[in-house]
Order: sequence, then structure tokens, then C-alpha cells
Amino acid sequence: MRSQLGEIFDVIERLRSDPELGISDSWREAAFVIAMREALANAVYSRQPARWLLKKVYVQYTCEPDNSLSILIRDEGDGFDSSEVPIPKDMGQDISRGIYLIDLLHG
Repeated sequence: MRSQLGEIFDVIERLRSDPELGISDSWREAAFVIAMREALANAVYSRQPARWLLKKVYVQYTCEPDNSLSILIRDEGDGFDSSEVPIPKDMGQDISRGIYLIDLLHG
């Protein structure tokens, strides 16, 4: 996808509509949408503002036989160490909540 916030909704909807994902209960769907929205938003933003519009974001997913789902989101930025992201103080406002929620769901 192009590195634009407006692309996030379409990507999530395409993934949600894939029957292989097996998103059938409301908790799993809500967790999926939150994690994807946060991860894609993190991928769109870059520490290099002049270049962020030129980046691409890549999404790859694998549905496993045990009903688990693995999602890889990669961008063309420099990357960061997620262990250095602080635990959010306010889940409704803190911009670091996405990394925390993804780690929590992965956990």
C-alpha cells in the first residue's frame, strides 16, 4: 500500500473479508482491527517526515492450521527497537499504545 493514512481502512477491510482469516467472534475481530490499525499507522509514520509520502508499506499474513494468524507489516523506514517504547500511561491518548497492544495480543 502507499504510505498514506487513507489507505489503512481499505487494507483492513480487504483482510477482514478474507474467509481464511477466520475472524468469527467479536473479540478476535476487534483485536484484529485495533492491532492492524495501530501497526499500519506506525508503519505509515516515519522519523523522516520529508520522505514518508514516498514509502510503501507491505502486509503479509499467514493462516496456520491451528487457527492462529501471523501478520507481518514492513515499511521502508529505518526501523526501531520496540522494547524501547514506553508502556502507555493513557491507552486512549498515548501514541505508543499500538506497540503495547500488539505485544499484548502477541504475547
